Amino acid sequence: MLYKTAQIEMGKEVEIQNYLNSLDLKNESHTLSDGTTVIEIEVPTDSIVEEIEKLKGVKKVKDTVFSSGS
Repeated sequence: MLYKTAQIEMGKEVEIQNYLNSLDLKNESHTLSDGTTVIEIEVPTDSIVEEIEKLKGVKKVKDTVFSSGS
């Protein structure tokens, strides 16, 4: 499984999440301190990542970086 983070345009979160849910992809939305919305997504293949990148409202998709809390 691949773990990706998609940066989303304001107001497009619900539309993007509905699409991800229709594909049965596990996803979780977060709003960062600067107001940017990101959605963390578990995807099975890179080809699905390419489809997500083409969606209107998706600014960019990158690998999710996991940080360990102290």
